[in-house]
Amino acid sequence: MSNYLSITIGPITKTMQLAQKTREFWGASMLFSILSKFICEALKKQGVKEVDFLLPSQKNFSRGMKNIGLYADRIICEAPVMVWENFDKSILDVAFKNLSVELQKVVGTSGLTKEVLKSYFKIYAVYEPQSSNGIAYDIFNHLNVLELYNTGASSASTTKELKVFLENANTKYEREDEAEDLENSFVASNFINDYTDQTLNDLNGKQRIPSIVEISTKPLQNKKANDEKNTYKQILNRNIWKNLPNEDKLFEELKQNFSNDVKNYHRYICILQADGDSLGKYVSERKVANELIDIQDALFNWGTTTLTILQNYKALPIFIGGDDLMCFAPVNNGDENIIDLSKKINEAYCNDPILKKANSTLSIGIKIAYYKAPMGESYSDTFPLLKGVAKKHNYKGKTANSCAISFEKHSGQPHQFVFNFNNEYVSFIEPIINNMEENNQKRSFINSVLYKIRANEQLLWLASNNGIDNLWYFFENNFEEAKPKRKGTKPYQYLKGIANYLKYLFDTYKNTTINNRHQELKATNHLYSALKIFKFIKGLDYDN
Repeated sequence: MSNYLSITIGPITKTMQLAQKTREFWGASMLFSILSKFICEALKKQGVKEVDFLLPSQKNFSRGMKNIGLYADRIICEAPVMVWENFDKSILDVAFKNLSVELQKVVGTSGLTKEVLKSYFKIYAVYEPQSSNGIAYDIFNHLNVLELYNTGASSASTTKELKVFLENANTKYEREDEAEDLENSFVASNFINDYTDQTLNDLNGKQRIPSIVEISTKPLQNKKANDEKNTYKQILNRNIWKNLPNEDKLFEELKQNFSNDVKNYHRYICILQADGDSLGKYVSERKVANELIDIQDALFNWGTTTLTILQNYKALPIFIGGDDLMCFAPVNNGDENIIDLSKKINEAYCNDPILKKANSTLSIGIKIAYYKAPMGESYSDTFPLLKGVAKKHNYKGKTANSCAISFEKHSGQPHQFVFNFNNEYVSFIEPIINNMEENNQKRSFINSVLYKIRANEQLLWLASNNGIDNLWYFFENNFEEAKPKRKGTKPYQYLKGIANYLKYLFDTYKNTTINNRHQELKATNHLYSALKIFKFIKGLDYDN
């Protein structure tokens, strides 16, 4: 019977919470992928063959690690007992030594020695025979328990050393005035795309991780400026890469020079996290190694497809590995918005034949945050969205395969809604968004719809009790756009979509209460938040 070595690496959440800038999130994520890679390489030197790995995908070894093919925080391989007996010395010591050498390429990180890194990272491993319930059945259960303890404390000095690395993950700073001219060997080694013709360089041809405002405003790059001398590149160079960054001045100049294209959403960034549904149980019950290898290959292929999707949308991938994804993305990219992006990522996963056979779907959590908001807090907000809302969203008795979105304007109240990709998106979300006309003349109409819904919650609920026809009478009586003579127009279809969605939400929240009121409040709150978010991502809210 085969014996398997299983390893889990942390503390991921704690390390990611040290980050506040995009380059720091990327650097924190890359720390774990590189450490996982070095552990795999050390295992191979001790006699573990590539075909012995169940996790990561064996494709990782042949294709390298440049944005896609990132190593995850778990490793599972068949291994001889000698490897286990010498695990600390022959595997971990070697991996941490190599990681220290890699990190010390970054200026100011000389304190990140092998000993310091080994004391910070929490590595847990188990070695056991194959379970009769499945190759990885007991392994996954043990790793899940071990990860609960993967939160150990570290010294303040070690945390400080890691912050130095994260802050300098982009560039060496020999002198502040030369910062834009110096490339860092760490980012140059790890932030390259090998799989498409698209480059990941910035506007000045430098290999660096773009900032929040670079990502949020990237869709403006190819727009024509009012003053042809003040191109997007020149405006960014003046305000982002020269002297001290002045983001307020940046948006002021963008508004002056791209008056027809700049929207409120250009001041906001999306943090998107995705995770596969029900995959762990399926994987743990496989009794043939090739089935596990097929799953890892399928996930690798999904990651390759997703990288192209993200690049076409002008998003920044932070981590794509296994069934996990994290990225920063603009709210809107011309003909597409963040909801369109989430749908494409979901479809790429769910349409894979191997993942479909495993009955695995993909859930997504998205936080839309103001560019000045603390990114560490915004990142942390995506966890309850993904794990507590999207994965628990119930559609006709089935949970997950959903997207939860939270949006909070810097001067207003938060809004949140959730939808199932297969059914609610097609039936309700897509028709409403597609029929929300994008022009200034329709803003007052869209605002009046929001106002009427909020002001008539109980009336709408009572009308819905007698069917969709009675509910539609409310819209006919309050909006000229809902009259029969307007049938077939976009405003008519927009209102029809809202009425259908509202009836569905009333039925969904039937017999539920909130603040001692019946479901009309919960249903209309859900609808109101959804419409506010749609309005925002379409660029139809007013500038403040």
